[in-house]
Amino acid sequence: MRSTEKFYTYYKPEPVYLALEDLPDVEFMWNETEIKHFEKLWNMDVPLVDIANQMDKSDTSIFLLVMDRCLKGLIKPRNGWKIW
Repeated sequence: MRSTEKFYTYYKPEPVYLALEDLPDVEFMWNETEIKHFEKLWNMDVPLVDIANQMDKSDTSIFLLVMDRCLKGLIKPRNGWKIW
């Protein structure tokens, strides 16, 4: 059973809060072409805002993708980032 299913099974009697669910213009699903384009721009040290503009995505969507890829070890945090 996936962790999400375990969570909903365990907390079923209570309302569940889904983080980031109500943020406007946030995308959680990406295709392989978008990921490759993002990683190319990331590796070129393009600023997040510029990546968002070039990919026609929200700043928040790009930031969440950065967090996802960094936490999975698929990209490296940039020099000077003190997030983790």
